[in-house]
Amino acid sequence: MITANGATLVSGGLNPTEAFVTYKAQLTDTYGDGSGESTTIPAEWYQYMAHGTYADYLRAEGQQEKSVIADQEAELLLQDEMIRLDENHTSGLVSNRIFTNANMQMRY
Repeated sequence: MITANGATLVSGGLNPTEAFVTYKAQLTDTYGDGSGESTTIPAEWYQYMAHGTYADYLRAEGQQEKSVIADQEAELLLQDEMIRLDENHTSGLVSNRIFTNANMQMRY
């Protein structure tokens, strides 16, 4: 059974001695340059942050039209990363390995 705090093994009368699971750990890093903050940028965010910073620079220089284009490019880069993650089919991979009442009712 999967909850907000993790998973609990519900065995019924089988009493299994081991279980194999796939999971993704929650990201708890705080990004910045202060004490206790991580300065390492995840690779998935690098292009988005670089284009966003460039757009901010253009805006500060008074080049509003160019900054709007750079903002749009940054947004497209972020959307591309989100699509790439979605296309990895991680949810299908996990749902095939964790058996719950919901996915046991699905017929593959």
